[in-house]
Parts: sequence; C-alpha cells; structure tokens
Amino acid sequence: MNRKKFVKQLCKLVSIQSASYDTKLMMRHIKDVVQSIAGCTISYDTYGNMYVVKGQGNYPTMVCHTDTVHEIEKAKIIPIEVEGNIVAFNSTTMEQHGTGGDDKVGIHITIQLLKTQPNMKAVFFLDEEVGCVGSSKANMDFFDDSIFVLQCDRRGYSDFVNKISGTKLYEKNFQKEIKDILKKYK
Repeated sequence: MNRKKFVKQLCKLVSIQSASYDTKLMMRHIKDVVQSIAGCTISYDTYGNMYVVKGQGNYPTMVCHTDTVHEIEKAKIIPIEVEGNIVAFNSTTMEQHGTGGDDKVGIHITIQLLKTQPNMKAVFFLDEEVGCVGSSKANMDFFDDSIFVLQCDRRGYSDFVNKISGTKLYEKNFQKEIKDILKKYK
C-alpha cells in the first residue's frame, strides 16, 4: 500500500470518535471493513469484544483497543497531516482535538494485516483506557492456536516493549526471530 493511501485510511479512523464506553461508531466501522475482507469470520464475546479469524492453522495474532481517552466532541473532527504527523481539529471551534492516534494506529495496522495476510487472528477490545475492561473479559481460548500475540499501541516508534510491571512478555528466541524487523523499522 502506498503511503498516501495508508495515511488517508488512518485519517478516516482518527475522525471516528471513540471514547471509553462509547465506541459503537468505531466498532461499526471496523466490522464493515473486516466484512469486506475475503475469508474473515467475526464473532463476539459477551462483553462485545470483536474476534476475527482468517485462514487456518497456527495464527499470528494482533490485538488492539477501540477506545481513546478523548471525550466525544459534538462537532466533526477533521484530521490533517502536518510534517508527517496527523493532528485533528474540532470543525466548529477549530481547536486542536486529541486523535487517539496511538490506539488507532493499532487498529489500522491490524486491519491492513488482515487484508494482506492469508492466515491470522485479531481481537478488537473495548474499554481499555479505563482499566483494561474489555481484555479482562476476553475469551482466552481464542488464543490457544496463536503462535504470538502483538499489540501496536505506543507513542512513537523507537521501542519494542518486552516487560510490563516486571512481567516478561516474550522469550529471547522470539526477540531473535524479530531482530531484523525491529532493525528495519527502528
């Protein structure tokens, strides 16, 4: 995918407001996009988290969350790219508005991977910004045939988290396997 198309699709996601406990528009958008991707099946848990499966076998798995910390504005949010960064403005007040870009980049990358990979799983969690509510209700059996689980949800791009609150997230053999990818994309 070329950069211009990638940024345009990301700006579409940024324009969809999705505060915690109010993500229905984002979930509808994700569902519409995923349903347009051949081979994807969608299911939901009792909390409303969306699970996607494409292909068969052991799966690379992506997880992301659909809410942001930014309150819903009554006005339309207009995202624009400025010097390689996406910023958003309230269309009525023309004041800058938070984009939730770190969260929405994860959604965007997950969707792009679903479009291009023949075999993968994805989960779109609800209400993570208010204490990991959605993921705490996850159907953990969904991950039984996952070969790894990744989440893109960071500010910037200069690190790859391998430990959270003292909990090791992956083994050295996984780090060795992804070394070239990490080096290529910094």
